[in-house]
Amino acid sequence: MREEVFLTISNNVTPVDLYNITYKSYDKLYREEQYSKYEYIIRKGIIPRGLVLDIGCGTGLLVEFLINNKIDSFKQYICLEPSHGMISVLIKKTFTRDPRIIVIQGYAEQLPFPPQSFDVIYMITVWDNLTQKSKVIEEVKRVIKRNGHIIISLLARHGLEHSIRHFIKIVNEKGFTVIDKGDYRGEHFFQLVLKN
Repeated sequence: MREEVFLTISNNVTPVDLYNITYKSYDKLYREEQYSKYEYIIRKGIIPRGLVLDIGCGTGLLVEFLINNKIDSFKQYICLEPSHGMISVLIKKTFTRDPRIIVIQGYAEQLPFPPQSFDVIYMITVWDNLTQKSKVIEEVKRVIKRNGHIIISLLARHGLEHSIRHFIKIVNEKGFTVIDKGDYRGEHFFQLVLKN
């Protein structure tokens, strides 16, 4: 049975603030749900390779899933997360001792990496928490390699059709093409590449 957390939220509380409150229960509440999304991504043939960036990695459930399922042929895996609470859970996990895994506290709007660094970028269950979506896509464009792949998911919420149209408009304006899309368990997944 899933525990529910009830909080009184004021208008100035950010998603990072909420994750800094709920981080201790995140894995217990969401591991199974997130793992099923990762299985879907892998079934679609989106295998992490080379240099990987996991934007909004949370407690590291994606890299944990990859390692547990021996889908870890990546050269290096960067976990980027703004919430210090989520990072505090992540760094206690034994897989973070793997020298290929690097944990960085930071924001998607200001990626601390040189241009054309990554082969694969994941943003799973992150898009809806972003306030500067256009800026994030500009940063993703800057750090993805020319033939790299980006996987972004959008949650199914009220006004979803508008959200999807807005998302596609932003990524097209920033020079990306959607090469695959799919729906799984209330989340919409998009695979992007840079336009030639």
